[in-house]
Amino acid sequence: MAKTLRRDLAKRYGDVALPVAPSDDEFLLPDEVALLLRVKIDTLYRWRLDGDGPPFFRAGPGCRTGIRYRKSDIDQYIRAAMRRSTSQTEAAA
Repeated sequence: MAKTLRRDLAKRYGDVALPVAPSDDEFLLPDEVALLLRVKIDTLYRWRLDGDGPPFFRAGPGCRTGIRYRKSDIDQYIRAAMRRSTSQTEAAA
């Protein structure tokens, strides 16, 4: 799946994973977020269904169409998930 995702993104954007380094206020597509977090797009879909994962918004109708993530929300999600130990339940200070 990861090879397919990279190949699809390469077709879309060329040899780079993202067209440019996204600014904090830029909106990302699910495939871009999946690449950043190194998870499958289906994982993002499951997280949305379960209410887990980074915040998102729907820019259009449909089940998976129009889903967008704000870059700053992805960064905050990563910071909140940082741990110093596998036994740690709260984010590292």
